[in-house]
Amino acid sequence: MPEFVLSLRQLVASGTSIESAAASVRVSKSTAHRMLQLWGMGGKKRRLNRRLSDEQRQKIGELLSIGLSHREVSRRVACDHRTVARYSDVVSYSFCRPRRCCSCGYRVTTSECLVCLARVA
Repeated sequence: MPEFVLSLRQLVASGTSIESAAASVRVSKSTAHRMLQLWGMGGKKRRLNRRLSDEQRQKIGELLSIGLSHREVSRRVACDHRTVARYSDVVSYSFCRPRRCCSCGYRVTTSECLVCLARVA
């Protein structure tokens, strides 16, 4: 067993957090987790699995329905843009996603581009 693993094990056994112990033996947090798991002291990494609150879901729905992009909605609601994309797919707000007009390239949220309609009229 390498010497830094012994030091790491002693630090963690004494109650030091894995992050602090990894910094003191000069390895990354992921290396510390891997070494502790390899040598029999590591648990699983904890991942933050936070659910959206009802208020956040409602706010996401409102912002998507007015045509904001996933990234803009995620900035306003303070969550990841992929979470917004997943939620919009589940709730079927996909029709609200901004896209480009086929003829002029203008960003539209409706099926018809208002710029092209104005040119025709």
